[in-house]
Amino acid sequence: MTNSKHWDRQANTYKEEVFNAYASDVKGRLVRQIRRFGSKKALACDFGCGIGRGIPVLARYFGAVFAVDYSSQCLEQARTACAGLDNVRLAQVDLASFKKSLCRADVGLSVNVLLDPDLRVNTSIVNAMSRSLKRPAHLIVVVPALESVMSKYPRMLSAYVERGLSYPRARALVERASRRELTSAAHGTVSIEGVPTKHFTREEAIAFFRGCGYSCVRSDKLEYPWSEEGGTLADETEPPLPWDWLFVFKRGR
Repeated sequence: MTNSKHWDRQANTYKEEVFNAYASDVKGRLVRQIRRFGSKKALACDFGCGIGRGIPVLARYFGAVFAVDYSSQCLEQARTACAGLDNVRLAQVDLASFKKSLCRADVGLSVNVLLDPDLRVNTSIVNAMSRSLKRPAHLIVVVPALESVMSKYPRMLSAYVERGLSYPRARALVERASRRELTSAAHGTVSIEGVPTKHFTREEAIAFFRGCGYSCVRSDKLEYPWSEEGGTLADETEPPLPWDWLFVFKRGR
């Protein structure tokens, strides 16, 4: 997931295939947290901006925005997304290997960036973020939720049975799906379209960031429609909805 060529290939279909946390956030919690920390005197850094979905939001609430990504193709689209915004600066950076300070940001944003199954890679990315944040500073983070994936399978089982499948047949289908998707429950690795992707439990994410020098200020569910999951549950509308974890972490003095 930290291969720039992978994301360069994804750039052309990014809008259709890559989850949009801003558009899918049914309760608007992500933008609410961005607005909460916004200030026309502050600098925000979007660590892993992709095609720039969050840049206009940051530019609206902050005096200056620095947005980075390691995919040149994604950055081309990000430049289009922020055309006409004179308080935005972009740069191509591989956070997993970057050892310098990019800026001195008051607030950082990391939306589904820590996706590599290798903890060492994710630690390097967070360390790069830290070098570019002031002390103190706040970091808004979205990561995939392992609990959401695990809670999906009982619901799939019920949906199959409600549609007329026998319980043994429904259970077999759900077990097959879980074996295909859940590469490693112990490590929180889930296969998304064949790509091993890191998912966090709430407690794991808090402990991980604590080890990187952050305290958790707030945690919320960033809920999104079942249609984003596709498959058997695509037409479901009843809660509970699937979710990502949305955190606000504080970097100490």
